[in-house]
Amino acid sequence: MLARQLGIRMGAHTVISSRGITLLALVLSMSAARVVAQDAGVPEVADAGTAGPSEAPPDDPAIAADEPEADRPDPAEEAREVLRGAHLGELATRTRTALQAARPLLRATDSITDIQRRLPRTEADLERLGHPSRLARISQLSQRELADLRQEWRRYGTMLEEWQSTLVERAGELEQARGELVELRRQWATLRRASEAAGRPEGRHERIVTSLEQSRGAATELDQQRELVLGLQDRVSELAIVVEDVTEQLRAASAAYRDRLFVRDAPPLWQGLRGAATSGEERSLAAQARESFLSSNESPEELAAALAPGVVRQLFVFALLAGLVLIIQRRSRAWPEGDETLAIARAIVARPFSTALLVTLLATPALVRHAPVALYDVVFFLLLVPLARVLPPLAPPHVRPILYFLVGFLFVNRIESTMPEGTELRRLVLLLECVIAIAALALWAQRTKQNDRLTAVLRGVAVTAAIMLALGLVANALGYFFLAEMIGVGTGFSVYTGLTLVAAVVVAQALLDLAIRSDAGRLSHAFREHGTLIHRRVLGALSFAAFVLWAFGTLDGYGVGASLWKWAAETLENQWDVGNLHLSLGAIVAAIGIVVVTHYAARCIRFLLEIDVLPRMRLEPGVDGAISGITRYVIYGGGLLLALAALGIDASQIALVAGALGVGIGFGLQNIVANFFAGLILMLERPVRIGDFIEISPLVGTVSRIGLRSSTVRAPDGAEVIVPNEKLISREVVNWTLSDRKRRVEVRVGVAYGTDPHRVLEILRRVAQEHAEVTKDGVPPSASFVAFGESSLDFALQFWTSDFGEAGRIRSEVGLRVHDALTEAGIEIPFPQRDLHVKSLPEGFVAKKA
Repeated sequence: MLARQLGIRMGAHTVISSRGITLLALVLSMSAARVVAQDAGVPEVADAGTAGPSEAPPDDPAIAADEPEADRPDPAEEAREVLRGAHLGELATRTRTALQAARPLLRATDSITDIQRRLPRTEADLERLGHPSRLARISQLSQRELADLRQEWRRYGTMLEEWQSTLVERAGELEQARGELVELRRQWATLRRASEAAGRPEGRHERIVTSLEQSRGAATELDQQRELVLGLQDRVSELAIVVEDVTEQLRAASAAYRDRLFVRDAPPLWQGLRGAATSGEERSLAAQARESFLSSNESPEELAAALAPGVVRQLFVFALLAGLVLIIQRRSRAWPEGDETLAIARAIVARPFSTALLVTLLATPALVRHAPVALYDVVFFLLLVPLARVLPPLAPPHVRPILYFLVGFLFVNRIESTMPEGTELRRLVLLLECVIAIAALALWAQRTKQNDRLTAVLRGVAVTAAIMLALGLVANALGYFFLAEMIGVGTGFSVYTGLTLVAAVVVAQALLDLAIRSDAGRLSHAFREHGTLIHRRVLGALSFAAFVLWAFGTLDGYGVGASLWKWAAETLENQWDVGNLHLSLGAIVAAIGIVVVTHYAARCIRFLLEIDVLPRMRLEPGVDGAISGITRYVIYGGGLLLALAALGIDASQIALVAGALGVGIGFGLQNIVANFFAGLILMLERPVRIGDFIEISPLVGTVSRIGLRSSTVRAPDGAEVIVPNEKLISREVVNWTLSDRKRRVEVRVGVAYGTDPHRVLEILRRVAQEHAEVTKDGVPPSASFVAFGESSLDFALQFWTSDFGEAGRIRSEVGLRVHDALTEAGIEIPFPQRDLHVKSLPEGFVAKKA
């Protein structure tokens, strides 16, 4: 950040310097007396074009001397021509717009004023904090003191970063406005000289001079504001360098503590409880807490004023959450008693103040930024109260004792960790704490016989914690007191992190259950139809995130997190070259992460679109599938581009890959690409949609899926046929349901000769009209005489139905009703008859047959 900010600052000076050199060269090319008379006291006014036609010397004096007098243009006439061609109205509008845009920049903003006010005090504070005598004592400070000092310097670093961001943004705005005004001033200065050469035309000259003076004055004031901002940038950058240097020294001091892990810094227990105070001075817990709050250069009043907004935000959040949970508690009386999905939510809202306090305290780092370590100690002790009230009632009876014990263990462990380092009292407390905790955890793990998932996880945690504390106990007994302290603090922090994350997940689960079961949630198709699936997926994601955070917190608690992060950063930054491509493990991990996130994001967005968004839009059949498919592919495409960018592949390399792909397409991927673009056409133009009944010889069936490369058609016999998309575009396709799902059905019947055909037509129409699924609107049922058949009079009954899928069933039902109606009317439905006339038979045929 500091290098980037310094780079921006140096870049600004570079631009100004190059501009100044150019302007200086132009000024030297003009008459100094004329420039001073026309633009006295204004820097950079004599820009390119400031010299009027009458003052500009010719390019070559010798050529000018030889030029005939008659061929030289009249300066006054040339100036009038310039004025006639000038668009004064347009230039005046631009000037007015630029002045309006620059007006807010002519005075310092509240943020700049605040930086001006606080910067001297910050410089004085950092000068005292960074005094060599103070920095020399860093290696003698305890871990707690180092943590408090890191917190204070981190606060200054964050503040300076915010100031730098504000100043850089302001400097950019000033430079942009100033550049516009300088350009306008140059143009007005040229027009003024032309006006003077033309005899100062009445009206125009005054307008030009006024606009020039306005732009000149605004540019001068902008210069002053810019110099102010650039000066503040320089001072803030110097402070940022100091903060970074001291922060690095604090990191080195913290790392030096890890070198003492395997150093015997106290006598073994059998030689007595004699501590080796590492700081050279034993201080009480109250004294350390007081020093933690007062270690800042700010006075107690200033420190209280700095912490007051965060504390007020905490109180506000607590009151808001408590009121919300109380409202939910009242509504929970109407919840069904047998609904197990609301059991956790019912237990959470039963303790509204504990729940509100739990969430508020967990949000302390976000609400109170860079607070002293002692404040976090207070938050730690306060957080144990809601943990003890919220978690155990949610657990089975055999789990509650271990939860209560862990809360008590955390209380004692925190007191022990805040004691002065290397003292006999702390060593004794740590010894007793480890013995009691090991006995209690081992006893619970042995006596608990249940094998459910929660009990198994807690049993593993208890055994692991007991093993770590046993190692700490052995280290304490052998005289490796610092190692024992690190193990005790790390185990306590690991347990504390685990319990707080479990509590956070439980509260989030309760809120999710309430959201799914609420009236507003029931309006969502996703919550109403897939609430269980959403609950399981979200809970799994929260549990995974909590596990990752717990692992990171545990590593930091044991003091190995910083080393691991440094090793991981160095490993991920290792690069190797593959041709012109520079790859690193970090880039590969980032690309894989982007691909994974893109995959799950595409699935989630597609789920929401198909379940909750698109069904509410009343789209035509198939449009929702096209929108969902295109959205998914767009997300995948964006994720792929981001992954390639993370790998360091620029646009030119992508173009190279595209060229290679084009060559491959030319040799053998034509069908794949054709099918791909055919899939896009199917999704956009939609000649064939999901659910359509199509006929593409010899295939007949319903379209069940349309993909980018192929589509799936389900045949009437249940077979699913994969059809390349190109065939659905390039070949003739009969789509029975493209515009609607109406279907014309025809039933043919023949009656015996001698039957009244008019009566048959009447019966056929009546049967069709009486069927409920025959369409009456639009085209009514029609019956017609078709032909004189060999054995019957042939008729055809034609009607329409709105349900294409049921056309076969309706044809069968109407045919049966026609048969019943004709039978009831006494009309015969004949079968084919043939008359055989025998002209001759072979001799003896009849005798032999007999």
